[in-house]
Amino acid sequence: MILDAAAPRAKPAAPLDTTSNPSRPSPGCFPALKSAPAPPNPLQILPCLTPGSLRAIIKAVKPIFHPGHPERYSNRIIAALLLLTVSLQASADPLKRAVNADSVRECRELLAQAGDARDAVSRTIRGILYHNMSHLGDSYFIEEAEAELDGLDSPLALGYLGSLKTVAALALKDSGKLFKASRMAMDGLDLIDQTVNRFPNDTDLRLLRVENGLVVSRKSPIKRYKVIKKDLEYLTAHPALQKPDERSKVLYFAGMMYRDTRKHAQAEKYFSRAFQAAPQGRWGRKARALLEP
Repeated sequence: MILDAAAPRAKPAAPLDTTSNPSRPSPGCFPALKSAPAPPNPLQILPCLTPGSLRAIIKAVKPIFHPGHPERYSNRIIAALLLLTVSLQASADPLKRAVNADSVRECRELLAQAGDARDAVSRTIRGILYHNMSHLGDSYFIEEAEAELDGLDSPLALGYLGSLKTVAALALKDSGKLFKASRMAMDGLDLIDQTVNRFPNDTDLRLLRVENGLVVSRKSPIKRYKVIKKDLEYLTAHPALQKPDERSKVLYFAGMMYRDTRKHAQAEKYFSRAFQAAPQGRWGRKARALLEP
C-alpha cells in the first residue's frame, strides 16, 4: 500500500510589465526573443512531482542547453524557472511526498529530511514512511510506524494505522499465526472503514482504502472488491481529482481491480486510460508496463 496524491498546482507567473519603468528596455531590444518558441507548460512536461518525473523534466529540457540553439539564452531562463518551480512544488508538501514514496530508498531519504520533531504532522509523515517500508518487506518497521501513528486523530494517521494493522496481520499469517492474524486484520479494516465514514470526502483516505483493499484481497481470504469499486466510483467522479497524475492513479487502481478479478478486457481499458492521462507520470508508466506484452 504505497499511497499517493499530487502536489498543489503552481499558479502561473504574471506577465512582465515593460511599460511602467522607462529605464527598462523594450521587447524590441531583443529581436531574437520574437522568434523563440512558446515556453513549455510545466503541467504538460511534469504531470506529477516524483523522482521519476523530475528525471523526465531534466531529459525534456536538456536539449535546449546545446550551445548551437538559436534561442539558448531565453530557453535557458525558461528551463531554470521551470526546474525552480518543480523544486518548490515538490518540497511544498512533505506529507504528500511521504504518501507517494514507493521504494525503501525514497522512504529513507524522506525520513532523513523529516527530522525528529514531535508535532502531529511530523509524526504522521514518519509513520507513513515506516508503514510503506513495512509493506515493502521489512516488518521491523511495523513497531516504528505504530509508535508514530498511535494517538493521532487526523484522517491519514488513523487510516494508515488501520492499514498498518493489516500489514502486521499478513506478517503473522506468513508465520503461521492464523487466528491472531485474522483478528488483527479485521481490527485494521474496521479502523479504516470507520475513518472513511468519519471523513467521507477525504480522497487520500479513500485511495488508501483502495490500495490496502487490493493487497488484503490478494493475500488473504478477505475480499474487499465491493468496497474498492465503491471508492473508485467516488474518486473517478470527484471534481478535485483533475490533475493528470491523480486521475492516472485512480484509473490505474481500477485496472488493478479488474485484473485481480480476471476481467482482463476491462483491466486493459483502464490501464490504457491511466497511461493516456499522464504518460510521463508515476502511474502512467506503471500502467504502460502492464500493457506491454
